[in-house]
Amino acid sequence: MDKNSPATKKDLLDLEGRIDGKIAGLDGKMAGLGVKIDGVQTKLKEDFEEMVRDAQTEILRGFVAFQNSNVPRMRKMEADVSNINASTSQRIGSP
Repeated sequence: MDKNSPATKKDLLDLEGRIDGKIAGLDGKMAGLGVKIDGVQTKLKEDFEEMVRDAQTEILRGFVAFQNSNVPRMRKMEADVSNINASTSQRIGSP
């Protein structure tokens, strides 16, 4: 076929058929790609949810550790305040 000869209607129809065939083949591949993308998206969502849960757990553990370290301090403060109250009551009560 001479590259400089004019295209006939048959040539154009043949070209259109080949292009349509390639597009149809791509549509099938794109559908498979869509399934793969959906799978990856689901996996990413699950991984993200797991990371958020892990972060929540670590934050809660931090609060528990903080609370546990503060309990002795709070008890000491309560005892100190109680001693101050008792001492003040004795001073005021005795002439």
